[in-house]
Amino acid sequence: AQIEESLFGFSVEGDTMSLPHAEVELIEKETSSPEGLPLLKDENQVRPCSGESPMHIDKGAKRTYYRKIQRKPDFDSCLRSSRQSSETTGCPIEWWEVSISDIVIVHTAGEMRSSVDALKSSIHKPFVKPWAVAEVVCIWQDSTGAFMLEIRWFYKPEEMPTAWKIQNSRRRDFDGEALVVVETDHVDEIPADSLIAPAKLRQNEAVEGSSSHHLGLPVLEFKCLPFWSLLHKAVVCSNPCENRIARGRLYSSHKTVFLSRHFTNNSCRPDMNDRLNWKTEMKRVIEDLSLVRTFEEAHSRGVKLVGREREHDIILNFLKTAIKGNTLLAEDDDLSAGEETTMHNSDKHPCSIIVGGPPGTGKTATLMSIKTILEREQTSGKLPEFQFVSANCMELAHPSDVYAVLQDQLISNSTSKRHSEKAVQVLEQIFTGDVAAGVLASKVVVLLLDEIDYLVTEKQTVLYNLFDWPRRSFESGNGHKLVVVGISNTIDLPDRLKPSVRSRIAKFRCQFSSYSYQVIGKILKEKVRSKHELFENSSIRLISKRIFNGSGDIRKAFALCRSVAEHVLTKIENGESTIRLVRCTDVIETLKKSHN
Repeated sequence: AQIEESLFGFSVEGDTMSLPHAEVELIEKETSSPEGLPLLKDENQVRPCSGESPMHIDKGAKRTYYRKIQRKPDFDSCLRSSRQSSETTGCPIEWWEVSISDIVIVHTAGEMRSSVDALKSSIHKPFVKPWAVAEVVCIWQDSTGAFMLEIRWFYKPEEMPTAWKIQNSRRRDFDGEALVVVETDHVDEIPADSLIAPAKLRQNEAVEGSSSHHLGLPVLEFKCLPFWSLLHKAVVCSNPCENRIARGRLYSSHKTVFLSRHFTNNSCRPDMNDRLNWKTEMKRVIEDLSLVRTFEEAHSRGVKLVGREREHDIILNFLKTAIKGNTLLAEDDDLSAGEETTMHNSDKHPCSIIVGGPPGTGKTATLMSIKTILEREQTSGKLPEFQFVSANCMELAHPSDVYAVLQDQLISNSTSKRHSEKAVQVLEQIFTGDVAAGVLASKVVVLLLDEIDYLVTEKQTVLYNLFDWPRRSFESGNGHKLVVVGISNTIDLPDRLKPSVRSRIAKFRCQFSSYSYQVIGKILKEKVRSKHELFENSSIRLISKRIFNGSGDIRKAFALCRSVAEHVLTKIENGESTIRLVRCTDVIETLKKSHN
């Protein structure tokens, strides 16, 4: 009772602390350890570290929490051939120090991990007892003086449920004798004397029976496979070694301990530099999720967008052929959406193409990426000289204003005022060959009309002229050749036009379908990729499916992802949370706020 009062600030009366006579005699005989620490009934196996003060005391639950404890090595649990005890080395026995977040081997006797099949009770080398791999999440001493551990299990592949085995049926890195484990969210409480030996985790190659020794105990090394949630039956984190400690505390039933003042300032918390790096990475990701940054990256880098590789190749091949003035080959007839049997010979020469699809499917970004590639090839001499001009038709006050916009871009030193009637006459002279070819710097002009749906009027005169000039410039063979690329937010724009306009539009089309939720998730993972794990895989899947079930607009996926990241960053900066990870709960909170 005196020992309990000194540790917890309360005494236990009555028969609740009755001990066997032999243990009472042991405590009376040895009231303290060599380091001056009190010895309780299991002190012959586990004790607090010398000079280690409790990090938290819960008087209501009668528990004292520690950052680390000492465990006497249990050589009897190891095969004689695998241990290096004091009997073989001649050195005195040293105590094994076990800290929070350590990876350990524990004894699985009794009802531990009873939710899994009998394979968990099998005996494996180099130990003589049934064992399993676990992470130490929390350490405490209860009112009886016994030390307890909260651990998170790492399953062996043969112990995993059927859903995991189906998804990983093609894996070969856990065949044979390789030491492989799977991180899970299965948390248990066990006595500290169940500890057998320390262990290590690797993320890359599997280890074929590799082990070292620590204080005479064998230290096994395991390859850790991606985190599998037994609750959600899905992979949650693809990088098992990153933020592992934070995930363990996420599923802990002792979360208040990690939020206490004593724990906040100790070495188990990430250091200040790590927190600052996390904030810097999160702010960078938030900036990358903006539409402006996405558009700039596609324009400057000239790379294929994720999920738009086929459309990218089709449009790039079309424009290369058009700029060179070649005839489109037979294998490129997929541009015409299967109408090659009704095409005239002149249609084999690319003059115009309609790129259609719902908003937010990457049409404009793909064209900007292709523009960068074409300009690079022109600089290197692989393509003839061409001039790229563009107009966003949504920004025009009237559809006929597109003439003046094109004239200003084609003739930079033009002295004429911005007037549609005069501009259309100048463009007519340029593309029909009535004006000398030296008026422009290039012989070929590539015209990009974004949001071309805004040019549709009752008479459709503007569309007629824009798509008639490419055909006439090709047939005349004089003047400057014009290639028109129209971007529409529908897939049936040509079908809704007048027959006279439809006849001027070439039959080459490229359709952008809506993104699938798998592609949306792939795009988001690419955008939030960082050296720190910022988003759980489950949160990315939730955002992807949410957008897919709605409009499928990737811009809305960026906006939602950005809002959730800002929400988590704000909670961290305000001290409302210590979990530096975007989870599904954060996505749901953000969606509720947006609806409200």
